[in-house]
Formats: sequence, structure tokens, C-alpha cells
Amino acid sequence: MTGELYSYTYVSLDGVMLAPETWTSSYWSEEMGEDLTQRLNGAAAMVLGRKTYDEFAEFWPRQGSDVPFADLNNQVRKFVVSRTLTDATWHNSTVVDAEALVHLRSEGDLHVTGSRQLVLSLLEMGLLDEIVLMMCPVVLGEGQRLFEGIHHVEMERLDTVPFPKGVLCLKLWPV
Repeated sequence: MTGELYSYTYVSLDGVMLAPETWTSSYWSEEMGEDLTQRLNGAAAMVLGRKTYDEFAEFWPRQGSDVPFADLNNQVRKFVVSRTLTDATWHNSTVVDAEALVHLRSEGDLHVTGSRQLVLSLLEMGLLDEIVLMMCPVVLGEGQRLFEGIHHVEMERLDTVPFPKGVLCLKLWPV
């Protein structure tokens, strides 16, 4: 069995993905939570870039079981793609290089969370099987954009799923 390597990212209409915890809450729905939970539960591992890993490893271990996604994020197997980090201390985390993900897909789906630079690198390397954009109906006007610096990448729409509060889930395949 070979799994898929896919990116799952919250973006604004103008492509901003930076700090989604500060602007997505008014668009959050139970259905979005179910979608994310289903994807994480179905994945063999979560994949994080170093910056996202640092943020998650600082935040999630301090959250109790009563906080949504705390147990899931703390228990799921995690691969951290980094050229600078040598040891990942957060429970169930392993440092790997991007090329290792090709072989790790044999264990099942790999869910890339956030991690803009990692997503761009995987896209340029031709390793991403799918890009899932949870597009919230807001224009932020400033902030780091997911595809900033990418000049031309063709994508095919696999599916579009509407969620409450105007959120669209766009499932794309880089061609």
C-alpha cells in the first residue's frame, strides 16, 4: 500500500496562511473539525516543517485532554522535515529529510500541516500528491501567502466541498 503525501492548509481568499489561529475561529464549524479529525486519524503520520514543529511542540504538550485536538496532536506519529534540527523531543516525533517521505508513504497517508516552506519545497520536488486548501471567506490584505514566490504551477481540481460559514475545501492535484 502506498499512501498519499498531502498538504492541509487554511488560507484566506487572498492566499494568506500565516497564523490561522488568529483569523479562522469565526469560520470554524463542527464539520471542519470532523474533516480534520478524520484526515489525521486516517494518516500514518503528520508531517511538519521545523518552524511549525517548534510552534506545535511548544503549545500542544501543555494542553489537556479537554482541549480539542490535543490528544490527537500529541499522540499522532510526527515526522519533522528539517536541515537544522537534529532531535525532536515532542512525543512520537522523528526528524527526517524530505526525500525520506517518499519511502515513508509506504506506511500510509502523510498529512502535512501548515509548514509553508516545506509545502513549497515538496511542490517543487514533485512530491505532493494533493493540496487541500480550507479557504475561508476573508481577505486579510497582508501576511505570508502560501504560494508566494512560486511562479507557475498547474493544478487540477479534484473536488470542491462547501462547509458552513462560507468555507470551501479545495482539493487540488499538482500536474
